[in-house]
Amino acid sequence: MGNNKSSCMECFEPADYIISIKTGDTKGAGLHNSAHVVLVNEEDVESRQIKLTGCSVTVFKKGRVDKFKVKNLSGFGRVKRIIIEQHKEQNEVEWYIDRISVAQVLENSIDQETIFPVHRWLRINKPLVINEFDTCLPQHDPNKKQREDEVARKKLIYTYKKQQQDLPPQMSRLPRDEIFSNFYKWDILQKRSDLFRIYEIEILEKDDSWRNFDEIVGLFTERSKKFRLPMVLEEGTELWKSDAHFGRQRLRGCNPKSLQLCKEIPENFGVTGDFVNELLGDEMNLEEALEKNRIFIVNHSIMDEILDNECNQVIPSPMTLFYLNKEDNLMPIAIQLYQQKGDHNPVFTPNDSHYTWMLVKMWFNNADATYQRMLLMTSSHWILECITVSLHRNLSPSHPIHRLLQTYLGLVLTINNFEMHALLNGHSNSWIDQNMTIKNEGMLKLIERYWKKFDFTKDILENSMEDRQVLSEEILKEYPYRDDALVLKQNIQDYVSQIVKGYYENEETLVGDIEIQNWAGEMAQTESCHLKNLPGNGEFAAFEDFIQFLSHVIFKVTVEHAALNLPLYDECAFVPNYPMCMRGSPPNSKESLTEADVMAALPSKNTTMEILIINKLLSERDSSGLADSRAQFQYDPISLPARERFSGQLRESAAMIDIRNKKERLEKGLVYDYLNPKGGTDKKSL
Repeated sequence: MGNNKSSCMECFEPADYIISIKTGDTKGAGLHNSAHVVLVNEEDVESRQIKLTGCSVTVFKKGRVDKFKVKNLSGFGRVKRIIIEQHKEQNEVEWYIDRISVAQVLENSIDQETIFPVHRWLRINKPLVINEFDTCLPQHDPNKKQREDEVARKKLIYTYKKQQQDLPPQMSRLPRDEIFSNFYKWDILQKRSDLFRIYEIEILEKDDSWRNFDEIVGLFTERSKKFRLPMVLEEGTELWKSDAHFGRQRLRGCNPKSLQLCKEIPENFGVTGDFVNELLGDEMNLEEALEKNRIFIVNHSIMDEILDNECNQVIPSPMTLFYLNKEDNLMPIAIQLYQQKGDHNPVFTPNDSHYTWMLVKMWFNNADATYQRMLLMTSSHWILECITVSLHRNLSPSHPIHRLLQTYLGLVLTINNFEMHALLNGHSNSWIDQNMTIKNEGMLKLIERYWKKFDFTKDILENSMEDRQVLSEEILKEYPYRDDALVLKQNIQDYVSQIVKGYYENEETLVGDIEIQNWAGEMAQTESCHLKNLPGNGEFAAFEDFIQFLSHVIFKVTVEHAALNLPLYDECAFVPNYPMCMRGSPPNSKESLTEADVMAALPSKNTTMEILIINKLLSERDSSGLADSRAQFQYDPISLPARERFSGQLRESAAMIDIRNKKERLEKGLVYDYLNPKGGTDKKSL
C-alpha cells in the first residue's frame, strides 16, 4: 500500500529502511503532511530525526497506510524503539496512529520488520516513545513517566455519569478516540429511516390492524427481495402455533437464559395436579414429574407491578410451567399471566379454547421479549460499558490485558452511544416508548430492578446454569444454547489463561501490577461501576479469579451478545411468533376467543414494520456483535501464538456445532447456528 500514484515511495532513492505508518480510522485522525521519527537500535543508539513528508499530496489520511524510504543508516541494525513527534508549526491537527512498522532492507530485500502498535493520538509537541510490540506490565515499562501521565490523562477523558441513581453508570461523553469515521454505520435510527425510504415503506395509521395471519406472512413472501423469510416461517407457516415450538423457544430463542428446573410449584402459582395431570398422559402425575425432574418453569416475577404508562395497566409478569415429555420435548402445560392468584388471573392450559391459549402464549412471549430486551441492553451493553470505561481509566494501552480486551470491547462505547441509548433514553418518544408494550419508564424500572440484583459471579455461565439447575445433560438433554456456549466458554478461558500465565510469572507479579489492582478496585467501588461480587472482590490476587473475570467479559461481549442479538430477526420479525408489542389487555378469564380477538391484540401495521426493521438491523450487522475481530491490537510473541491456538480451537468448535445441527438437532427441530464461530452471510463470526 502507499500513496497511490503520488506515493512517498517515489520521493526517495533506494535506502536502508522502510517506515510504514497506518493512520487510524478515527474521526479527525489525520489530514496533515509531515511528522518526525527517531529510530533507536538494540544498543540504544538513536538515529537522526527523520522527517516523513508527502510529495505534493497530503499523507496520513485516516484509514490509510503511508510508506517512506530512509537512507544513510547503513549498519544501524535492528530497530527496537521509535520516538515520533509532530511539531506545532506543521499543523495543529492532532493525529491518531494505528501502528508503525520499520523494515530493514538488506541487499534490496526486506530482512527484518519491527512492529510498533500505537493506537494513540499524537499530540502537538508531545513526543511519543513506543517500544517493539508496545506490550508490557507497568512494573516492567522503561517509560514509566509517559505511561503514568497517559493513564492520568485518560481518567479526565473517560468519566462516568448516571442517568438515574439506581441504574448502571454510563460514559458521560463519548471521547473522540471512540468516534470512527464511519460512525454513521452504528446510528440505528438513521439506518431505520434509510430502510423505510429504500424499501418504500409507507407510514400507516397507528391503529391500522392486520386482518389475518396470512396478511402478515405476506410481508415476507410478497416482499421476498426485501425481507428474508424468518426461520420460524422457513420451518412452516403453521409451526409457530404449536406448543412444541413454544417450548423450543426457551432453548434456542433470543432469550435462552430464563428456563429453570422446577422442584416445587410457587405458592402464588395457582396450578394443581387437577389442572395438568391429564396433559402428562399416562406417564406420571404432576407430583411424580416434579420429583423426577421433568417440570421446568420460566418465572418473570421481576416484572411484577410495572405499568405500561399508556393504558395505565400493569404489564404481565407471567409464570409458565413446562413438562419434558418422554420424547424430550419441552411442552407448556400451564400459564399464569400475573404473580398474584385470583379469579381475574386464571391458570391457562392447552385445554382452553384454541385462540384463547394462542393469545395467552403471545402475552407470555410479549413479557419474555420485554425481559429479553432489558437483558440485552443491561447485561450485554450497559454493564460492559462501565467495564470498558474503567478499563480505559486504569490500564495503559501498552498493557497486555488492555490489548487483549480492546479487540472485544473496542466498539462497545460507540455502539452504545449510537444504538442502545438511541433506542432507550430518559425522555418520552424513544423507539421503545413508541413501539413496545412496556414503554420507556417501565423499561428503566425493569433495568433498575435487574441491576439491583445483578451479581457478577452468579452471572458467569456455569454458575448461572447451576443456579437454574439446567447445567447437566441428565436434567435437560437438549439445550442448544447451553451446549454451544459451554464449548466456546472453554475456548475463551483457555485463551485467556495462556495470555495471563504468559505475562505473569506468578501471582505475586499479578498483585504487583498497580494498573490491574486499581482497575479491580474501581470496578467494585459503589461510586464507580459497583459490580457486586466481582471475582476477588476488588482485588485480583489469584490467577483463578483474574482468568474467570476476563473470560466472562469476553464471553459476554461475544457469545452471550450473539445469543441475545442474532436470533432477533428470526424470532421477532414475524410478530405473532414473539411480539414485542401487544395492544389492549391480557385475557382475565377463560372465555373462548376468536381469531379477530388475537388480531386486535397484535401490534398495528406501522408498529409491525418498526419492529421488523429494527430487529433486522440489530441482528444483521457486519461484525460479531460487539467484538471486532478484524482489528488487531496484539503483535507480541506471547499473544500471537495464543491467538493462533484460540483460532484453531474455534474452528474445531465450529465443526462440532455443524455436526450437531446436521444430526440430532435437525431431527428435533432444534437447529441452532447463532453461536457458530465460523460465521456466514447473515450470522457473522465470533
